[in-house]
Amino acid sequence: TPYDPRSPYSASKASSDFLVRAYFHTYGLPVVISNCSNNYGPHQFPEKLIPLVINQIKAQKPIPVYGDGQNVRDW
Repeated sequence: TPYDPRSPYSASKASSDFLVRAYFHTYGLPVVISNCSNNYGPHQFPEKLIPLVINQIKAQKPIPVYGDGQNVRDW
């Protein structure tokens, strides 16, 4: 998908990808660009979706549902 940043934040993300690609083309540095939306692992902030759900289940508390619950995420 071509880049089409429409905010300073998305432009900064796109520019970092271009910088990484420039290092590949200029210096032959092997690179991998990953656009992950919700990585899970040690030291993840507890308010993120996966640790939040796990912690709520462990505490036998309800899992929060935002809005009417019909939101869909593209993972």
